[in-house]
Amino acid sequence: PRVGMRVLVRGTETGTVVFIGDCHFAKGPWVGVVLDDEFDGKNDGSVDGVRYFSCPPNRGLFVKFAMIRKAPLENEKRVKLRMFTLNVRGWNSAHGHSSIAAVSSLIKKVDADVVALCEVQDRPIKPSDKLGNTNLGRNALDYVAEQTGLIHHAFHSDGSQFGNTIMSRFPFAAPPIAHELENGSVVVIGEIKWHADQPAVVVGTTRLHHTNELIRTEQLSTVHEAMLGASLQTGGFVLLGSFNALNPNDYDQEEWAALEEDYKYHGFGDFEINPQGQALEGFLAKGMQDAFVEVGRGPMATYRWRDVRYDYIFVSPDLPHSLLSCRRVDGDQSDHFALYMDLKLAAAGVAEPEPIE
Repeated sequence: PRVGMRVLVRGTETGTVVFIGDCHFAKGPWVGVVLDDEFDGKNDGSVDGVRYFSCPPNRGLFVKFAMIRKAPLENEKRVKLRMFTLNVRGWNSAHGHSSIAAVSSLIKKVDADVVALCEVQDRPIKPSDKLGNTNLGRNALDYVAEQTGLIHHAFHSDGSQFGNTIMSRFPFAAPPIAHELENGSVVVIGEIKWHADQPAVVVGTTRLHHTNELIRTEQLSTVHEAMLGASLQTGGFVLLGSFNALNPNDYDQEEWAALEEDYKYHGFGDFEINPQGQALEGFLAKGMQDAFVEVGRGPMATYRWRDVRYDYIFVSPDLPHSLLSCRRVDGDQSDHFALYMDLKLAAAGVAEPEPIE
């Protein structure tokens, strides 16, 4: 950013950069912003009697670089949102080390607007996380939020030590909700208010049963009903997460037979005893769009130790949108690979937020 630049702060609030530099109250650098008239800041450009810039009372705000984006130009007609999902495996990397810092770095690199994390441990930071003494005891999700600028986030446990979370650059239009599923899963749903004059976008994230396809089928049916109910007013939704399910359309006959042998070898049973593919076939039959099938490029598999796709991004047919791209993101942050999608929403008078370089 630079002084004089118009920026978005806290997702939807606009203002002008008037200061960039170090401050006495905390380690920097910090960006000083004067918010526009309709928004509330926290100061007049001074903190504890030390002045860094001047503005009317309660219009000034100090933020980290990650919490601002270049403001959109006026009279643009559409907006692009980047949505990202990763199963973080309880903050354990593919090699068994703490991944909190690595996950934060990956989200920043991708520059995601909305993030769905699965198999999250909502816990305090420990010495083994190697995030420095000043961060010990802080909540891990709060740390990720600060590092990435995704300051709006909601977590819900799936009944075990894990759960799912939605993180957003933009505020929620209403308090996020969670629907607990049978056999220890949960779907977390949030209405993302990406623009003040446009309907919110309903986003959900879930992690389905690890091994049983019949349970997954029932869970996904419940998730679909919950998403439909949450999006009645806004129209349409996006669902991301670890479905732990196979899409038969991803494989030819020989590959499918090899998968069955692999499942039997690992004790999951053959496909007659534990049939695979039913959950997603039924879900797609409802008109859902599989983002990777529609616009995906590059490798499809999302599970490191088996050449299969377990992680998906789906968009409902009634959401006014166009899919731009979907890609896997390689890395060792987990035993799953991340996935992101670029989605363009039709909306009058709205521009595409551009990342600040």
